[in-house]
Amino acid sequence: MLHSSQYSDDSLSSEPDEGAPARGVEFARDSVKRVRPSLVYRLGIGAVAATVLVLPLLYASLVLGLIAALVSFARLHFPESAQYPSLLMYAAVLLAGGAVVAFLLKPLFASTSDESTMLELQPGEQARLEKLVADLCGIVSAPMPARIAVDCAVNASVSFRHGLRSLFGGDLILVIGLPLVRNLDARSFAGVIAHEMGHFSQGAGMRLTYVIRRLNGWFHRAVYHRDEWDRWLRQGARGSRLGLLFQLAQLGIWCARRILFVLMLVGQAVSCFILRRMEFDADYYEICVAGTDGFRETTERIALLHEATVAARATVDESLGEGRLPDDLPQLISRMAGMTSSAAHSRIARRMTMEGGRLLDTHPTDWERIGRALELREEGIVIDGKRPAAEIFDEIRSLSRRATIQHFAVATDAESLGRVEWILAEQLANAEERCRELEQAADRFAGCRLEIWDASIRAVSPSLNSSDDVAALKRKLRKLTRSFNGSAARCGKIARAIGALDSDYSTSLKGKELIAAGYSLDNDARTRVAGGLGHRTELAQLREELAEFQALASERLGLVFSLQLTLQQESGAGRGIGAAGSSNSDYSDSKNLPAVLTFLEACSKLQPTVVRLRELLLRQTILIQHIEPGRDGSFEFLSRFQANAVHLRIAHCDLLSAMDTVIDPMSISQKSPESVGQWLRSSLSVLRLSDDPVFRGFQESSEALRKLGVRYRQVLGVAAIAVFETEERLQAAE
Repeated sequence: MLHSSQYSDDSLSSEPDEGAPARGVEFARDSVKRVRPSLVYRLGIGAVAATVLVLPLLYASLVLGLIAALVSFARLHFPESAQYPSLLMYAAVLLAGGAVVAFLLKPLFASTSDESTMLELQPGEQARLEKLVADLCGIVSAPMPARIAVDCAVNASVSFRHGLRSLFGGDLILVIGLPLVRNLDARSFAGVIAHEMGHFSQGAGMRLTYVIRRLNGWFHRAVYHRDEWDRWLRQGARGSRLGLLFQLAQLGIWCARRILFVLMLVGQAVSCFILRRMEFDADYYEICVAGTDGFRETTERIALLHEATVAARATVDESLGEGRLPDDLPQLISRMAGMTSSAAHSRIARRMTMEGGRLLDTHPTDWERIGRALELREEGIVIDGKRPAAEIFDEIRSLSRRATIQHFAVATDAESLGRVEWILAEQLANAEERCRELEQAADRFAGCRLEIWDASIRAVSPSLNSSDDVAALKRKLRKLTRSFNGSAARCGKIARAIGALDSDYSTSLKGKELIAAGYSLDNDARTRVAGGLGHRTELAQLREELAEFQALASERLGLVFSLQLTLQQESGAGRGIGAAGSSNSDYSDSKNLPAVLTFLEACSKLQPTVVRLRELLLRQTILIQHIEPGRDGSFEFLSRFQANAVHLRIAHCDLLSAMDTVIDPMSISQKSPESVGQWLRSSLSVLRLSDDPVFRGFQESSEALRKLGVRYRQVLGVAAIAVFETEERLQAAE
């Protein structure tokens, strides 16, 4: 398994040229010195071997012991009389004990999915890649994998192709993540393959750790997995006349799972210790092949790709909600890596400074691994390793698209996949980049992040006299801008204070809803609820202070747009809010101006409805979290839940109706622009919603508010870019 969390300052490799000639990789020498197992490593292997033998024996002993105890109890304590209490107690013990045994044996018969997101390559399909793998197997003295596969993960791995059946043979499969191919150079890519093949130069260690990890996975399912049986027992314990029997069975299962939990921890601790040692040994081969500098660059670059994967997953989820999917997921991840936020870089940098890992970590920390590379000071053996790794592959784009289809075929249900539209990954990445630019512009304009339920910014046109001209408008703008800049600095502090208080208030609002629904809270919880609700007055005062900034922002927008229209009329130019030079936004166009102003005006009028909708969603969220399958609930709970659902539906309909007549500014470039209400309805229509109308209404309202909030920030960003461009043009003219 590859590096787990790393950081990069380096720019990613550019998208490979499809027309570039594919070439192999050459090495300065054909072998590296093998790692000699240390005493600690050998002791660890012995501990793993012992654990592999002991854990199954302990589990079997537990099951057989319970069965023997039940049989002995059934024979020795059969009731001599047919009295009801004696028979009931006898049956209770047998049924409870039988349930415990059944739950212990159940994981043995649990089926596992055979579906895989990897795409196996046919022999000879990628000849240069196969030669590279063969060369590296010879260099690190590892067996050649029987097959090579690719997938869309930021990772590479070598495993036993058919699980336990391949354990004692050479039937290995190498899986390569195409985002690595798209973003690493040939030197780093060769080092990654050497790392993975280096694991299988460790022979017994890999086989033993594979077995114990399978055992740990089984124990994990036994301890944590819950299914229909568990729900049946829970419902029986609460709603059945034989509730005592079910409760006894639950107690026995709880005890058995605690025992299995201890066994799982023991196996995990032993295997993780040896896995960390094996990672260091595999790193040695990567360092020898790619060099110390190459290893460090790879470690840093993969970290950035992991962060990009998280962002790409969010983008894919959003596009799937709109009925679209990217045709090339590795390319999308590559583009997202170039848009990684400063916050993500900071998170990775903090992880890079972690000196020591935890007991159950499977990998050493990056700080430890890079420190080991610096100690070795290897130059590497790859010749001409700076060219893109994608040059090793034939038709990398076609391969990426095939892997993407395989990925979504497994990761997405067939019904949703059957109705999606496949779009170019580049198109989706460009749209995401534009959205980020717009949201950043909105934050820059406001001096902080403003949500739709906090902000009410619209364009207020200045009152003009007949004598006002462009010069007068410019003077007003300069004066207003000075006041605005001072207010924007205070706005950031106010917004942060509102965010902190709003979090406490929202939590208290949920507590109040639970009390109203018939739940009893202890005195401390009631005190916290009352204290949080007390923030309402303070929040109102802060929002009044924020309203001063919003008024200045609205005046600034109105003044800039009035100045733009005046300049346009005087010059006769057919340009609008993006009137000078190149624009930072595809939406910066005169035809957008009416739609932008109308949308902001509509959001300002709709703010009370938005605030009401958000509050109802908070209340309904806490009630939904306390709904238990198979339980009707109290009268107070059901009444409160149904009442909230009705009010939520009313607020949702009010929001959509108000937006039915408002053109979506982001759809102006389309042949037939749609209203915001139409856009919201079409977005909701492709969601997978609950069959229950109450839950479906909650899902629709929650998604509608989220999407409208995102659209508000984007449109505010369009207006902000227009303001920045106009002011820059005016300053340049002066």
